[in-house]
Amino acid sequence: MADVVLRIADNVPYSRETKEGHPSKALGDLTLLRDIVLDADKIQAIGYEGIERCRAYAKHLEPFMEPGDIEECVVEHAEAKLVRLYTGGFICTAPGRAIAEPLHLELVDYLEDAKAKNKTD
Repeated sequence: MADVVLRIADNVPYSRETKEGHPSKALGDLTLLRDIVLDADKIQAIGYEGIERCRAYAKHLEPFMEPGDIEECVVEHAEAKLVRLYTGGFICTAPGRAIAEPLHLELVDYLEDAKAKNKTD
């Protein structure tokens, strides 16, 4: 079982996927399992939960960062990477896309609200 996990883990890094495209390396019977793991990883990164994770990570990196600066980091990361997870075809399976769609819309709503708030500040 550990060898299965290692083979799948070797085929899921987002950075590799953005450079090389969707991992086309056939894993035989494990290909679908790899795609499900890819989708699950990306689904966790979007929506309000993903925004909170991004915010928590920014606070972890820079504990004394001002709240407005944290939000700016979150918006930049969301626009540069998180929005692409759904729109860029990084979610592989039909069920994954169905789960991700409303979360993607949450992310888009957050970005629109953040931009509107930024214009009034």
